Amino acid sequence: TSVRPDMMPPSVHEIEAVVRMQERFNRHVDARWHQKHYPFTRAVLVEVAEALDHYGWKWWSKQPSYHEQVALELIDVLGLLVSDVLQQCGGRCDVAVTQIVSRCMSDGDLCELDGTVHNLGEYGVPDLLDLLAALSICRRNAFVVLSRLFDRMGLTWDNVVTIFCAKTALNIFRQDHGYRSGTYRKYWGDKEDNEHLSDVLAYIKPLGMRTDALFDHVYDALILRYAEMQST
Repeated sequence: TSVRPDMMPPSVHEIEAVVRMQERFNRHVDARWHQKHYPFTRAVLVEVAEALDHYGWKWWSKQPSYHEQVALELIDVLGLLVSDVLQQCGGRCDVAVTQIVSRCMSDGDLCELDGTVHNLGEYGVPDLLDLLAALSICRRNAFVVLSRLFDRMGLTWDNVVTIFCAKTALNIFRQDHGYRSGTYRKYWGDKEDNEHLSDVLAYIKPLGMRTDALFDHVYDALILRYAEMQST
């Protein structure tokens, strides 16, 4: 398989880290999650729509583009796609890792969907997001398009693993503070919690930090920020 230098696929170690973190979160929500047939690909559609809104797509209205928030929505998409594969594998992380690494490999810019060949190199971010949603809901391989989107947003897979770890910390923080019961406040002060997460990452400077240490640092920082914002 030939891979362009700027489109290097993730390593087994990187995908293993993502899979194990996602399985940890899913188990935190529901210990029997992989037996429940949750509609993860339906959730992908919602996350893609949110990414489109953050990127800006309306030709009839001026829209600012928030690339950091687009990246976080793509991280959410990654977690959902990984969950879908894990669910098909009965929750077996080792099998899921092998399948996902294979799906992330690319033979170039071409992607086929129901007889139509799409040249990914010619697509902008909104068109790639459309294709990502279509592939996901049809249960086709969406990982190659997601990898291309990460690349368009200036992210390497090393960056992706770091952000994924931080977002997993936020997702578990949400669960621990009433997300499912409806008591969690997603806006802390005048900013959404995703924006606070971006601030935390900028402060921590996680380059080279192990994922377990990064998770703990982010979670602890979120506790402090959340308490501070709720008291104001």
